[in-house]
Amino acid sequence: MTGDPVAVHLGQNRAFGVITVLIAAALAGCTSGPSSSVPNAAGPTAPATTAAPSPTYLADLKPVEGPSPISGAAKIDGKKYEHSIVQPSYLGSTIIETQYDLGRACDQLTFTAGLPDDSTSTGSVQFEVYGDDKQLMSVRLGFGAESQQTISIANYLRLKVRNTGIEGRGKLSAGWGNAAIRCRTS
Repeated sequence: MTGDPVAVHLGQNRAFGVITVLIAAALAGCTSGPSSSVPNAAGPTAPATTAAPSPTYLADLKPVEGPSPISGAAKIDGKKYEHSIVQPSYLGSTIIETQYDLGRACDQLTFTAGLPDDSTSTGSVQFEVYGDDKQLMSVRLGFGAESQQTISIANYLRLKVRNTGIEGRGKLSAGWGNAAIRCRTS
């Protein structure tokens, strides 16, 4: 083939033909539409998403009425809650109540209620939550127990968290672990 110019030309045409057939075979699997991995510039756009409001911890807020609770980390039933409020609790008819302004802009309160682990081991406390003057939640808990709560607080002006000591001697406290409100921002 190297000496005859006609044979060289035929050999090149055959090689070109084989390459053409291979390319055609590879393209036969392709479709005429746009690839699914390539975005279509003229196609629809994804809907805009609105980020959910981030929670505001009660530990970071200034109460508008009542004694300010201790803010910070608290251990309840062996678990540490970094953003907690802790109220003192007294036996009998003494109610400790702390109020926060919601401005009718919040819709949810979440927390874990319980006696902090440094409370007296024979104690129990009644936990209550009010929206304005309407009771939204009430639970009685003894030492070593906890209660996770999610409460609707939509359209309330004032949030009240309160407790009453039921039994026990020594140090008695009401812990509101990671108590947080979810509010709209305007």
